[in-house]
Amino acid sequence: MKILNRNAAEQLFEKVKSLAHQPHNSWRCIYLSLADKQDRLNAGRRAQLVSQTLVELLEGADGYVYLCDDGDIFILFQGPLKPVMAKLSNHFEELKPRPLWEKPAVDNPFTIFDLSKYWQVFFNLCRAKSLQAVPA
Repeated sequence: MKILNRNAAEQLFEKVKSLAHQPHNSWRCIYLSLADKQDRLNAGRRAQLVSQTLVELLEGADGYVYLCDDGDIFILFQGPLKPVMAKLSNHFEELKPRPLWEKPAVDNPFTIFDLSKYWQVFFNLCRAKSLQAVPA
């Protein structure tokens, strides 16, 4: 996995725009919504999650990890979801798929996007994230 943390929201949206012009039915994204949890625990959790865990768990996997300035993390990859989920869910018990129409559980910041089904929702999320990141 390639880790991107400089201008990550903008880089994510650029990547997503490039996918719009090609078949995106094999792309997946695991979205960790941590932006609304701005506290010391979040900073520590994010640092641990990325520096120690994600890199180790996803070693050898092909894809991108976008570390947004607001704390959100996007893991964008191509291929089957199951192998990546298996690697992550063994370590993160709260990583459980949920339908996008359900409100996220307070203690579960994970959302899983299958871009063949939720392309427009994901595209809109990435566009909004990049617009928020642009300095006023």
